[in-house]
Amino acid sequence: MATQSSSTTLENCLPAMDYLLGVFEEAKVRYKDDPFMASRVNSVWSKLDKYYTKTNDSAAYIAALVLDPCMKWEYITSTWQPEWIPDAKALVVQLWKKYRPTSTQIEVIQEPKQQPLNAFTTWKQQQSARRADHIDEYARYTREPLVPQDYIKQGACSWWLEERQQRLYPNLSRMALDMLTIPAMSAAPERLFSSANITISDRRNRLHGDTTEAIECLKSWRKIKTIRLESGLELGLESGLELGLESGLESGH
Repeated sequence: MATQSSSTTLENCLPAMDYLLGVFEEAKVRYKDDPFMASRVNSVWSKLDKYYTKTNDSAAYIAALVLDPCMKWEYITSTWQPEWIPDAKALVVQLWKKYRPTSTQIEVIQEPKQQPLNAFTTWKQQQSARRADHIDEYARYTREPLVPQDYIKQGACSWWLEERQQRLYPNLSRMALDMLTIPAMSAAPERLFSSANITISDRRNRLHGDTTEAIECLKSWRKIKTIRLESGLELGLESGLELGLESGLESGH
């Protein structure tokens, strides 16, 4: 139930499974002499273990956990079996390769000065830039200490959206936001598909994808009682929908 919230994202999946596996491991010992309960506990444990193993098919589960600044690899190394960790690290590195830039060219930003830099000073700046190159973003992130849980009150995404992280990890932050915005469970996407199926009826079967997306967005807004704008102004439901429609018309949607 804790993972069914619309605000619960992928980094919570593996910890939730780890917790449940621990619960059923204890239950297997507790009910080992109870033929009725033992068979049921073993059946549930087997099913959960099956789906836990399937998380290895996608690097997103591990990457989301590692990109939670409160967890990182420290959670995995303290919870998992040591023989599982090398393959997990290889999966995350492989995923990171899709986000890090392929260009190795270094752009040296020089402060305006009265006299041009000499060759030696320019060479030193280039060497310094190489050591802090964006290719090492992932390595630099994993070397930093864990962020206290109390520091991140709005979730891991809010930490990655901070100016400091955006500046230090311009490419890794894109990967983090891609991973950390995946819902922990498929309940919300399934509800959206069901809603879209009602929208695209037999008499409305030629709706364009953008139109369908706008309709589903408006239907979602109707469930929100108050819409808070960046300026701090609060709008009621009807005025918020009117504003959304006007903005859509002005932008051509």
